[in-house]
Amino acid sequence: MELKTKISVVIQCKGRKDHVLRSIENLRNDLPNIIVVDYNCPDRTAALVSREYPEIVCVKESTEAYYNASKARNLGLGKVKTPLVFFKDADILPSPSFVRRINSIDFEREFVLMGSKRAFGANGSVVTSTSAARKIGGYDEFFYGYGQQDIDFFERLKMIGLEPRYITGEPQEILSHSVTQRTQYHPYPRNEALVRNRIYGYIKRDLMSLGRRYFMRASERK
Repeated sequence: MELKTKISVVIQCKGRKDHVLRSIENLRNDLPNIIVVDYNCPDRTAALVSREYPEIVCVKESTEAYYNASKARNLGLGKVKTPLVFFKDADILPSPSFVRRINSIDFEREFVLMGSKRAFGANGSVVTSTSAARKIGGYDEFFYGYGQQDIDFFERLKMIGLEPRYITGEPQEILSHSVTQRTQYHPYPRNEALVRNRIYGYIKRDLMSLGRRYFMRASERK
């Protein structure tokens, strides 16, 4: 089985219809298994994609006024039937060589991030095994508003033994949008959300690490 048939791409959308359509055109020849999550999008993205690209799986969230990136990705994860999943932000366009460049990666040991040491603009996109994403419970939906849910996801992948592999020179393009567009459908201002989410993320991961150390010591006492 070719790598491209082993990967499902999850793209979430709320007010980013044009980015989603660019993403589909950018990906569909190299990564045909695409799942679009329409998170109560005012552009009716799911209806448009279903009409123009009937082969693409669309998931519709119809009730949420505010955007929750974690819940959107988890809705997409629920539809994945392939061994690997690519959570891709709608504004990220990989290069034509992206699939070839990740072909040799052992996804039992690593997960893929774009750029070099979390390069600006490519922070939220990741390729990992579907089993690993489900083992850690997907994305934490308690993160609300802008930022940090991606870092939390990566850190929890590390906690189960996976290492990040950075693919330099990726993505090929980052589609432009304003800071206002980034937070248009969020419940909190950007800076407030970052503070809230950072504090929660730090406390959560510290407690998880403490718990792991405790249980490891307990097992050694047996």
